[in-house]
Amino acid sequence: MKIRIGTFGSRIAIRAAKSVALGIVKQFPDIETEIMHIDGTREAEFIERPAERIQGGNIYTDLMEQALLKGEIDIAVQSAKHLPLTLTAGTCVTTVLERGSPRDVLVTKRGAAIPENPKIGTNSLRRTAGMKKLNPGITVAAIEGNVDVRLRQLYDGDYDAIILSEDGVRRSGVVVDARFDFATISWQTIVPSACQGIIAVQSREGEFPHILGAINDEDTYRCFETERRAAELLYSDEMGAAGAYAYISNGIITLTVTKDQNKIITDSAPVTLRFSLAEQLAAMA
Repeated sequence: MKIRIGTFGSRIAIRAAKSVALGIVKQFPDIETEIMHIDGTREAEFIERPAERIQGGNIYTDLMEQALLKGEIDIAVQSAKHLPLTLTAGTCVTTVLERGSPRDVLVTKRGAAIPENPKIGTNSLRRTAGMKKLNPGITVAAIEGNVDVRLRQLYDGDYDAIILSEDGVRRSGVVVDARFDFATISWQTIVPSACQGIIAVQSREGEFPHILGAINDEDTYRCFETERRAAELLYSDEMGAAGAYAYISNGIITLTVTKDQNKIITDSAPVTLRFSLAEQLAAMA
C-alpha cells in the first residue's frame, strides 16, 4: 500500500511532510509513502505572500484541496493556521502532529543598532497590533517572499527587524544563522494566530482512519479544535488582529483569546468543556 502525501516545495513544508511520512512508516512499516509537490511553479510564485482571506484559507490551501479531491494525492499536509475555518466538502482533518512553538519571533541583524522607533517588516495585522502595543512609534512595512528572502532583505537593511513564526524558523533551520538574533515573543504579549505551530493532515472523509489516528497527537488535536472554534467567533469581516492559543495540563485546558491584541482574556476548564470555554471567552473578547 502506498500513501501519496501532498505538500509544497518550501523547506518548511517538506520537513512537515517528512514528519508525517516518518510517523506513518514508524507505526505501519509495510506502508510506502511518497511525498508529492503540488503545483511547484505556482507555489514558488505565491509562497508566503499575504494571501489570507476572510475566514481563513489562501492559494496554498485551495491548491492542496483541489489535488486531494481530484485524487492526485491521498493526504495533504497543511499549516493548520492557514486552513479555512470551513473545509471543502468531502475533506476533513482528523489528525495533527504534536505542536511546535505557537509563538512569534522578532528577528534582527546581529550587532546592528536598533533605532528607538524601528521599521519592522510584517504583513500580519495581528503582529502589527501587538508590536504597536509595545511601541506605538514603530513603522510597519509590508514584506514578501519566503523565509530566506525575508532574511536577506533584513540583512540588506530594508528593515530594522522582521517578525516570523518561531515554529517556521525552527523547521526551516535558519535559527542557526549567525548573522541574526532571534528573540521569542511571549504568547501572553502577542497572542498567536489560532493553531499557529500545528501541522494538520487533511484527507478525504472516511479514508485512512486507522492509519491517521495512529499518528494523531490527542492533546494538540483538542487544542486545534478549541482554537478553531474560538476563531470562528472572533474573526468577523477580516481576520485582523485576533488570536487564540490553548494548552492542556492534567486534563485542564487553558485558553487565551483576543480580538485586537489589547484586550486579552484567559480562562481554564476541563478538556471536556473546551468548546463551551471557547464560546464563553470569544463572547467576552
